[in-house]
Amino acid sequence: MTGEALTPETPVAEAEIEQTVIRTWRFALVPAQLKALEQSPLFGPPTRAKRLQERYLDTEDFALARAGVTLSWRKAGRGMRLSLLHEGVRLDAAQSGEDPDLSAFGPAWQASLTTLLQDAPLYEIAGARLRQTTRSFAGATLCFEAGQLSAEGERSPWRRLNSAARPPPWPMPRWRSPGRRR
Repeated sequence: MTGEALTPETPVAEAEIEQTVIRTWRFALVPAQLKALEQSPLFGPPTRAKRLQERYLDTEDFALARAGVTLSWRKAGRGMRLSLLHEGVRLDAAQSGEDPDLSAFGPAWQASLTTLLQDAPLYEIAGARLRQTTRSFAGATLCFEAGQLSAEGERSPWRRLNSAARPPPWPMPRWRSPGRRR
């Protein structure tokens, strides 16, 4: 099973599942830069801060990670969500209990996950307690998260900036690399 792709026969069909295409940009910011960005007047007013608890799940031998899958469980207030991230697509499904319910992703995804897991139990491999505020700008949402990350009995301070954007209503320009000719 090492490196086996997660390929359900049927894409998301259930109405309770939210599918998001993720584009990731990585950049380094020192805490002061992140704080300045969070307080920038360029963005709309911040939302009220939320307290989040996040758990990252995998098998003892990291079967999901080897297949390029991230499975996380998030609690914000009274709401709980299970998220699956694979090849730039994130699925989010509401959860009603403290234990992850893989059937929430629908039968095709559940079957693919069950094949990867091979009856191995899921464990919390890392967790986080975070405070999140969001700001908006031109259809994009920036989520500023700060708190503590814990893994293998160690705790570390954690700051993260997540962004999500809806496609704009106008055509996007085609970007060229500097120095490339048409």
